[in-house]
Amino acid sequence: MYSVQEQEHLGSESIGFISFLESAGVLPPPMREMVIDRASAISGGPLDLEDLKIIVLMVFWSLGEEPDALILDELFVAPEERLIH
Repeated sequence: MYSVQEQEHLGSESIGFISFLESAGVLPPPMREMVIDRASAISGGPLDLEDLKIIVLMVFWSLGEEPDALILDELFVAPEERLIH
């Protein structure tokens, strides 16, 4: 559940991406809360999805964890530049 303030600040695209990471099993609840906390510290809103992806990477790296290769691809490569195998 996201508060009204979090919904307005994050925006639907960022919330959808966080939900995707959670459902993929790569963003457990404590990490999700860290991502939301760090995203909330940025002024303005709604948060750009590319900014959120950087925050997600920073949270992973601050905890000394490396995301799965497929998730790294999701975080680094623009959708229009992905190759379908």
